[in-house]
Amino acid sequence: MSTAEKAKEVHIIDDNDIDAYISQHLLEELGVSEKITCSTNGQDALAYLKSLGAEQPDIIFLDVRMPVMNGFEFLEAYTKMVQGYQQRPAIYMLTSSSDPFDVEKARGNPMVKKYFSKPLSPEIIQVILGNA
Repeated sequence: MSTAEKAKEVHIIDDNDIDAYISQHLLEELGVSEKITCSTNGQDALAYLKSLGAEQPDIIFLDVRMPVMNGFEFLEAYTKMVQGYQQRPAIYMLTSSSDPFDVEKARGNPMVKKYFSKPLSPEIIQVILGNA
């Protein structure tokens, strides 16, 4: 996706209100997407994304450590849910954790495009949009 293209939807999954606010505000400010939606844990995100059917967001920003259902548990359930869907979102994991196990686990998941440290920044957006 380049800056000329606008995502139809970006979904943020993060239990930290401040990080979610920063991400949402930055994405709105940069005009990256027509629609920005948020969930506070993996379970709520799955319910929302399931309600969309095959019309999934273009991008998902996924926190690693969350209550109820963490990022890796979400990935496991979401991978099963979207089997057979033609369009699948690009998933970018965001975390404040520097645990090397988390980084390796994220890199080992084919649905995860990249792993970034929080908070989301204009530089990370540029990398994602391919303009870095």
